[in-house]
Amino acid sequence: QAHNTYALKCLFSPDSKLLATTSADHTVKVWSVPALKQEHTFSGHQRWVWDCAFSSDSNFLVTGSSDNTARSWNLTLGDTICHFNGHHKAVISVALCDTTDSAGRAVSMEIFVGVSMSVVGTFYTFMPQIMKKSWGGVMTEFECRA
Repeated sequence: QAHNTYALKCLFSPDSKLLATTSADHTVKVWSVPALKQEHTFSGHQRWVWDCAFSSDSNFLVTGSSDNTARSWNLTLGDTICHFNGHHKAVISVALCDTTDSAGRAVSMEIFVGVSMSVVGTFYTFMPQIMKKSWGGVMTEFECRA
């Protein structure tokens, strides 16, 4: 069983090896493709998870939720990198702009979130939540700021 209630988004990773699904059950699940073996269940959100975006190297995922937060996840370690809070409305859209090194690994990321005025998801602003940190092959820490 994929989710306990509505699936809200399905997204393939840039390398086509993973599929992320978001749901009204407050979780995000990541599946390996083509076997559709469940690799991770991320359960940090408190309400519906509306959207997700992969990094260009397919190692990170950003999610947005009705709990007024966005989160970034490390798909290698299986845990949260940053928790972006402080929004006054649901985060219904996320976008990720990252740069890579010559080996194709993400070296810096900028996360943008769209916040809704109502349940239908009308944007009233894009609030840039910036997460930037360079690392040498292995992620050690991130600077998270609103």
